[in-house]
Amino acid sequence: MVSRLSLARRHLALLALLLAGCSSMLPSSQNAAKSAWPDFLAVRQAYDRLVPMQSAEAELRAEKFHPDVNPQVMVLSQLEILRRFVVPNMPQQFIDPGVQACLAAQQKCIAYEIDIKQINRQRVGNVVLDVTSFKRNTEIRGWRFNGVFLVVEGRLVYKTWGGQAEVAEQENVSNPLGPVQTITPPIFGGK
Repeated sequence: MVSRLSLARRHLALLALLLAGCSSMLPSSQNAAKSAWPDFLAVRQAYDRLVPMQSAEAELRAEKFHPDVNPQVMVLSQLEILRRFVVPNMPQQFIDPGVQACLAAQQKCIAYEIDIKQINRQRVGNVVLDVTSFKRNTEIRGWRFNGVFLVVEGRLVYKTWGGQAEVAEQENVSNPLGPVQTITPPIFGGK
C-alpha cells in the first residue's frame, strides 16, 4: 500500500515535470508608449525625410515629430537648449550652423525632442525554478529612438538622432537559496 506522503511526493514530482517545460506560463511585460511608427526602420525613414535648412515646421507635423500631433514629442526649454548645445570655450567654427542659428534666434528657436522605445521582456526557462526564485531568465527585445529638432521661425535648422535599431539582451538571475534568499535579511551587516 502506498502511503499518503509517498503519493504526495509522486504528485509533486509529476507537477514539477509538467511545469518544467511550460515557459508560456511565465510572466512577460512590454514597455512601449503608443508609437506613430511600427518599428525602428519606419521612424528612421520619417526622420531622414526631414532636411535641415529646407524642411518647414509643417513637415515635422506630417512626419509625426511635432507635439501638436504626437504626445511623445516634448518641447525643450531655452535653458535645456543651452545645456545641450553650448560647450564652454568651443570655437564657433565647430558648432553646426543650424545650432548657431538657433542660439542667435534665442526665444524664436524652439526645440522638440522625441524619445521612444518599444521593449518586450519575456521570461523563459524552467517554470518551477522561476516561480521558486532559484533561477530567472529574461529575454529583452525591442528598439529605441531619440531625436532632437531645432526650429527657427517655422523652419527646421538642425536635427540629430541616436538610438538602437535592435535591442537584444539576456538577463539571468540566479539565487542558490531560492525564495529564502529573497525574504531573509542579510546576515553579515548588509542593508
